[in-house]
Amino acid sequence: MKVYKPLGDMNLEFDISNQEYSSYKRELDLHTATTIITYNIGEVQYTREHFCSNPHQVIVTKISANKSEHVSLTLSLNSKLNHRVRVMNANEMIMDGTCPAQGHKLQENEANDATGIGFAAVLSLQMSGTAAKVAVLNDQSLRIDNADWVLLRVTAASSFNGPLVNPSDSKLDPESAALRAMNMSRNLTFDQLKAAHLKDYQGLFHRVSLRLSQAAAIEKINMKEVGEAIKTTAERVNGFRSDEDSSLVELLFQYGRYLLISCSRPGTQISNLQGIWNQDLVPGWDCAPHLNINLQMNYWPTLPCNLTECQEPLLDFIASLAVNGTKTAKVSSTAFNI
Repeated sequence: MKVYKPLGDMNLEFDISNQEYSSYKRELDLHTATTIITYNIGEVQYTREHFCSNPHQVIVTKISANKSEHVSLTLSLNSKLNHRVRVMNANEMIMDGTCPAQGHKLQENEANDATGIGFAAVLSLQMSGTAAKVAVLNDQSLRIDNADWVLLRVTAASSFNGPLVNPSDSKLDPESAALRAMNMSRNLTFDQLKAAHLKDYQGLFHRVSLRLSQAAAIEKINMKEVGEAIKTTAERVNGFRSDEDSSLVELLFQYGRYLLISCSRPGTQISNLQGIWNQDLVPGWDCAPHLNINLQMNYWPTLPCNLTECQEPLLDFIASLAVNGTKTAKVSSTAFNI
């Protein structure tokens, strides 16, 4: 039994002074599928913006400050699976490794198993600033100092070649695939990458709107005027029993659409339990597409919410089940003389 496993982590290690922060804020914008983190250290405001671009198959992170020469950090890649990391030059590193071939293994970084699924990730660094500098540390990480902003791109691939191909028989080269994906975005600016991401994502997300409350549309809210009056999502969930906030129902509806758009596209695997957000080597319920109710719930929004394209992985999955299902049906019909 194989389970979903996390490929790896991109580690951003900031100076110890970054522990003395204020005005920390983290938000997920469902309209743009973008995560933004802001916080202050003294008089400097730092911003981290993240999005994952389907058109360019790349994860993009931009780290910036409102004052020049204030972005410094150590950058590295790591994985709970058996892996190695190579710093290719002062602006790129590659991580490759292999998943265990047989079921669950609890230990991290076990001995290499050549029959498991192979994987690779490529991290590319770009930075700006006249005083910016970068150094390679122990052939494992990159140290950036005094940059105005830092732009990170991450691409990844595996040797998985479908449910009917044994991992040991796969001819796919994950490192070459990850490098090809990186080359598609290497010469694009942050604004160009984000524009392509928004065009792709919003072309699906903006097909459906839902209004249950009398509150102003979210895109018309002046955040500066509202200020501290806005509750966090956790506060709204906790208060729902006493205050049936219909706008929270709207948010949950759109959050479900965001999740499906983000994980189920033509050519991807099906949406399952924790799915692409799984962080555990041994995930609950194997992070599998259980057929009792989980898979059905994930795909309820497809046709009612005009997300036909997002249903394609489900149809591909059903077709793959039919291959062995046909064999099983023949054996069963023979055994029971049907």
